Amino acid sequence: SMDGSVKADKITDIVDAWGMPPEEVAYIGDAPSDVREARAAGVVPVSAAWMRGARVEELAALEPFAVLEDEQALVDWVESYVAVPD
Repeated sequence: SMDGSVKADKITDIVDAWGMPPEEVAYIGDAPSDVREARAAGVVPVSAAWMRGARVEELAALEPFAVLEDEQALVDWVESYVAVPD
């Protein structure tokens, strides 16, 4: 945005539209700013550290809920936290 970062506001808008408590929503991003913006929106920050150029140490230092180092780790993480109906 020309006015600066609006990511946290947009995340909040989406979570509100879903009618979910923010602490039950995860935002998965590949940049340190994604962790900060997720926290500002009150959602769970998760880092996609497999992306090219990802700074794994910097992401980990921000202490997101999880630092996922490949796509399978994302699948495993989602399957471990999301209730899938029978």
